[in-house]
Amino acid sequence: MRLDWKSFDVAFSSSNAKKWQEELEILRNNNAKLTTALQESHANVEEWKRQLQFYRDECSRLRQMVKRKKHLMDVVIL
Repeated sequence: MRLDWKSFDVAFSSSNAKKWQEELEILRNNNAKLTTALQESHANVEEWKRQLQFYRDECSRLRQMVKRKKHLMDVVIL
């Protein structure tokens, strides 16, 4: 029995092409999912930065209030 190498090569190439197309589609889907996750993470980081700045500002405001009250107490005691 003699093999027809040309038809074998075409069948093999077609099989490989389909396999690579499927692999490419999987990679595209994974890339889309990772991109979405990265965008969500970035948004979370930005929100955490805003919250941290709010808490820093609030802490600073409260420190200033305590300083003023201590100063007033010192003045009243004198």
